Amino acid sequence: MAESTFDRAAFSARLGTRRLGRRLIARGEVSSTNDVAWEALAEGAPDGAAVVADVQTAGRGRDGRRWHQSAGQGLALSLLLHPGCERRQLATLPLIAGLALARALERLGASAELKWPNDLLLSGRKVSGILAESRGAPQGGDAVVVGAGVNVLQSPEDFPPELAPLATSLAMEGCATTREAVAAEFLNELEPLWTLMQEGGREQVLEAWRARAGIWGREVRAQTPAGPCVRSTRQSCARLPRFRRYRFSPAPPSAFSFLTSRRGVSSRSCSPSARKRRGAPSHNRANKPA
Repeated sequence: MAESTFDRAAFSARLGTRRLGRRLIARGEVSSTNDVAWEALAEGAPDGAAVVADVQTAGRGRDGRRWHQSAGQGLALSLLLHPGCERRQLATLPLIAGLALARALERLGASAELKWPNDLLLSGRKVSGILAESRGAPQGGDAVVVGAGVNVLQSPEDFPPELAPLATSLAMEGCATTREAVAAEFLNELEPLWTLMQEGGREQVLEAWRARAGIWGREVRAQTPAGPCVRSTRQSCARLPRFRRYRFSPAPPSAFSFLTSRRGVSSRSCSPSARKRRGAPSHNRANKPA
């Protein structure tokens, strides 16, 4: 197995956390850093253990999409967490991670826009994606792995043709930094937000996310695996039912509606069975924005 080129010393010198990233697993090549994190959990890895890799051969994004990563050019990081909050609070974890990463990139000189639910954009193109997965821990309770992929050093030629018009990197946007700096600053920003969430500060964290999100007043698209979609702008949100409950599971709910009112990103299950229980007309609309 090839050794990782990730500079542990540079990472540690910049890391200012108490827990997150204090155990670091660095690999040269893996199928997925999330998978390595789950394996580490089975072997007793502590809360806050982090996994990084130079190359992922099967890195995954939301809805089973593949995350492309050029060898040594991007950051692939997965973080193992043992939540100390209620299970329902876990739905907001991808938003918390996105907010932390946006703040980290800002510290490094790049002003990223948050795209609900799990993307970061620079100049309108994707620079990062986040994937959170939840499972039962061998010791009992829940465990969560938060995976973050960040394009750091890539040039346009490093992206496949189908991604080149949609993707960018920190280097392409004029931000000179390293994978190690991005990883450390991400964890530095995430730890206080995650602590605040665990201590009951959910609304405070979500308001900070809302303040940075770039979706307000724009048309958004929601789509089910079956194909139907809902389009809504801030002005037309009043025509859709309002919800304030976030839902979390290893796989996305089969159907839910969402709004882009600045009052909050809101969602609920609107599967036919759920709607029947509420006495609402049955329809098959919406699942996650594209």
